[in-house]
Amino acid sequence: QVYPEIEEPGIFPTALYITSADISNYGGIQISKHSAIWRINLDGSDPEAFFLPAVELPAPGITTTIHGMVPKDIEVDMVNRKLYWTNAVYNSSIWRSNLDGSDLQPIVTNIRNGVKRLAMDWGNRKIYFTTGTGAEAIVGFINFDGSDRQDFATAADGLVGPHEIELDVAKNKVYWTDNQGNTIKYANLDGSGIADFLRFTTYADNPAMAEWPGGLALDVVNRKIYFGLYTASSGSSSIRWANLDGDGSDAEVIVTSADGSFASPWGPWALEVDPAGGKIYWADREGRRIGRADLDGQNPEIILSNSTKARGLEPVSVWNDIPGVPASFELQKRATIRVDSLLRRESHIGLGIR
Repeated sequence: QVYPEIEEPGIFPTALYITSADISNYGGIQISKHSAIWRINLDGSDPEAFFLPAVELPAPGITTTIHGMVPKDIEVDMVNRKLYWTNAVYNSSIWRSNLDGSDLQPIVTNIRNGVKRLAMDWGNRKIYFTTGTGAEAIVGFINFDGSDRQDFATAADGLVGPHEIELDVAKNKVYWTDNQGNTIKYANLDGSGIADFLRFTTYADNPAMAEWPGGLALDVVNRKIYFGLYTASSGSSSIRWANLDGDGSDAEVIVTSADGSFASPWGPWALEVDPAGGKIYWADREGRRIGRADLDGQNPEIILSNSTKARGLEPVSVWNDIPGVPASFELQKRATIRVDSLLRRESHIGLGIR
């Protein structure tokens, strides 16, 4: 594996990357404006943003056109100084750029069906992704150059609406949340051996007790799995953890919306773990905030929250301070976080914090 895991001495994270975008509809034409990738310090300070240039992509099978990008997930390659992100418009794609947003280029343009999240197997040069819902729901992987796509989980396998995806390369496993299928699943990296890690109560089983998983993060150092969960009975969200090498039966709540850490209903829609710093981070799509807590859920805090003028932006609070961006835009709720790292001697190294 190209990237050392967090147990390598001297490696510690230094920043979060965030994606955000708004979608508006003008006369049947959907327009994505002011899509951006942000970089902030781990304490929420010094946010920096660059805006992705507008592109025009045809929407297959319909007459409208998508203008711009809707970035939903992001990965950081600090060895080669690159960013990778998903563009979740109808002609879904995966893009790459330098860390400052320059040298923008599509590397995979044929995923389609609303590509959602991605995870990178740097050593084997594979991109794992989730996309679609219902009959078009897919979990798959593809080479970095866009070749040899393999869809290993589909609606035929009981997939309903996959969301977050993470890799445990050392154990040859890929995990994902099926938000609309009320499950967390895993498989071997080649797509074989699909199984449930956790299965939750569905709306069809019991509307009052239904539970939907959202964000997902793996701590491969301490062998823990973290996931966000919305529970219908309480109308609230939580972050839970369990032993990664177990069967999920030991899952327990460590952070809840009751303490103001995030808003209901969906709360922790994206998660990231920093084992070296002893923190877990989350993006709250309803509350438009970024929060963090100790790995065991203690000491939760909000490190970045939305301003009152930029009502729809999530989760950055300085949107209306960026020149040329009207504060009145109602931005669609899309955000995710990733952690990048460097050595204490200031030289950069890639780190897949999973």
